Amino acid sequence: MVNSRSDAYFGNVLTFNQSVFDETKSYWKGKLVTIEMAAKARLARIKTSKATNPTYSMSELGDAFTYGESAAYVVVFGNKTSGTVKRSWVEWLFGKFLCSSSILAGLCVVCLHVASL
Repeated sequence: MVNSRSDAYFGNVLTFNQSVFDETKSYWKGKLVTIEMAAKARLARIKTSKATNPTYSMSELGDAFTYGESAAYVVVFGNKTSGTVKRSWVEWLFGKFLCSSSILAGLCVVCLHVASL
């Protein structure tokens, strides 16, 4: 869920970070988010983390897993044929639902575990 959270180096990974989310959203053009947009946003977050976090150490497997994570919200909430999802739904997911949901804690534990492999 790094599309809306800071790296652990900067504090609590469970806390929504508006500036991180704004960076992610800057790659979503229009009312639909495509898998390509999701991937570009994720790549940008990885580059930002590498540039600003001196302890960044995501494995190749962890990096690859996070691309799947980004594609997942397009596939789960969107149109599998076109590879698009309504931007408003994704903004709700990251900006509203996961901000106030205990589900995020479980997702983060799983993601952090896989990223450390």
